[in-house]
Amino acid sequence: MADRILAVVPARADSERLPGKCWRPLGRWAAMVDATLEAAALSNQFDWIELSTNRHDYRPPGTDWAHHIRVHLRDPLLDGPLVSAIDVVRDSLGRHPEATAVAMLLPTSPFRTWQHIRQAVQEWAPRREHVPLVSVQELHSMGRRIRVASPYTRLLLNPIPGRVAEGVVASSGAIQLASRGVFLEQRCGFHWPRPRYFTLDYYAGMDVDDSWDWDAAVAHAARQKGTGCPPSSL
Repeated sequence: MADRILAVVPARADSERLPGKCWRPLGRWAAMVDATLEAAALSNQFDWIELSTNRHDYRPPGTDWAHHIRVHLRDPLLDGPLVSAIDVVRDSLGRHPEATAVAMLLPTSPFRTWQHIRQAVQEWAPRREHVPLVSVQELHSMGRRIRVASPYTRLLLNPIPGRVAEGVVASSGAIQLASRGVFLEQRCGFHWPRPRYFTLDYYAGMDVDDSWDWDAAVAHAARQKGTGCPPSSL
């Protein structure tokens, strides 16, 4: 039996390090969050797509894919920087008892495409029951800006010296897939035990977290062309 998959996009109204980042215009999108909603809709992999937010004035853009999106105004108890995205996903699952699996797509990874999502679901499905799929980001030379705390010297290395980042990957919130039961377990998160990894390049998996990331995202968005819409997507 095929899974019925709920996609959840958790997007707070504000953020501490980069205020309003989800709602800032980025490239051809009126708001950064629209990039994730568009990719989710065009992938044709989800039975439901829910934007869980505490922003009251957001409306999806007037595009063909927008009618696939449901905007849910979350409970105030799920507001604030200390609330886990996992808790938001569990809240969404409570409204979708028919969902047998869930994808968490963080809007701070705007460059994962509908093709990435479709491929990730196809790779996850054969081992769906107890093996989650977690996207990771190849750092390559971009790892120069990553701050690494050494467990031996307790020093912060910024930037990473030389070519240390070659071949290194970092967890990314671009795509997280798991069966319903796995997501409802008490101990789950981005560092799943023994997950199946889905590798994205630096920009496809990037997490816009601060002003440096934002500048890089703006520059990359300027190089993007078209929507990449699949012929029979909607």
